[in-house]
Amino acid sequence: MKKSTARTTIGIAVFVLIFLLAWFVISLTLTIHKSKSGSARHFATLSGKAFSMLATDTISGKEISTNLRPLAEGNSSLQLLYVTKDDGAVEYLYARTAAFLSSIPRSSTLNRSDISFRPASLPSVTYQERSPIREKKLTATAYYALIDPNQLFLIFRSLFIATLVFAVLLIILLGTQKLSNEEVDVVGRKNGSKPQILSKERHTEETETKDAVPDTNETGVSLYSPRSGLCWEDFLTDRLTNELKRSASFEQELSLAIVDCGPVETEAYRHLADEFSRIFPMRDMTFEFGVTSFALILPNTPLLGALDQLKVFLDKIENEKRVSLFAGLSSRSGRLIEGELLIKEASVALKRAKSDMESNIIGFRPDPGKFREYLAKKGSVPNSGDS
Repeated sequence: MKKSTARTTIGIAVFVLIFLLAWFVISLTLTIHKSKSGSARHFATLSGKAFSMLATDTISGKEISTNLRPLAEGNSSLQLLYVTKDDGAVEYLYARTAAFLSSIPRSSTLNRSDISFRPASLPSVTYQERSPIREKKLTATAYYALIDPNQLFLIFRSLFIATLVFAVLLIILLGTQKLSNEEVDVVGRKNGSKPQILSKERHTEETETKDAVPDTNETGVSLYSPRSGLCWEDFLTDRLTNELKRSASFEQELSLAIVDCGPVETEAYRHLADEFSRIFPMRDMTFEFGVTSFALILPNTPLLGALDQLKVFLDKIENEKRVSLFAGLSSRSGRLIEGELLIKEASVALKRAKSDMESNIIGFRPDPGKFREYLAKKGSVPNSGDS
């Protein structure tokens, strides 16, 4: 469920980012096209008016500048405009800023060779037009920015706002998912994840069905004992062996815990079983064991981690139920081991815990030499390997 939600969130994020990128490219392309069209129309109007005024001998240069300047400044993309005769003499010059000129002319009489265009950081497009009045033989040349700087600013501003809104929504979504995950009161075993002791007190039917397993095996026999609600002890060895093989194939640890409740009545045993399954909700990993004991398979859990979990569990139940509990544990410890041997080791540890005066929970520490002897002889488990 968590992986599916994470994939959905990542998918949405990627889709939105692709959408924003596509929107930016399309907006930029349309703006460039619009800017070029506007620049072409503006140049046609500006050059036509310049040719008309320069063809009239009665209009002074100051009047020409006064009339053309507002029109030139009306388009923010225009960077430089000059009108020259065929002999190179400059009749009119307009530069939006001196930065567009490589050198600032110092003489009132200019020649085309005196003007050198320095493009801005934005790409530019050049327009040139000959005067329709043949006697004057004038040529207008203009440089326009490929995109209007004001329009470019609007595009980046919109992109920034959209990205900011998306980032805020994504943070809120991730925060909501995190809170939702923290509120789940059951930690199921998925993809070899480490089982954990739950902190909440309730155990609902919804939780039980969420990680539900079949109530019967392949032969149709019920997996669960009506006495405790846990799996029958008869299924423990086979299930444990299969889990050990799976752990070995993934190079993971696995621990087995056997908890003894001492002499208790049937009703009290059922109450303890309910508490047991509430704390360790992997129903298909909890088994009856003997008359008053339980067995728990802890996948992907080393011995020390299992000891810590069982200690918390035993202390909690003993304080609440006023009963004495004992636990014996053993783990795979990197060995290729069968379920029967692990059960024997945990049983040896349980026997030691019931006679130990200092601790009611003992973990079995395997002896490599004796384990090799066991593999060779397929005999009984060594009786001096626990600690």
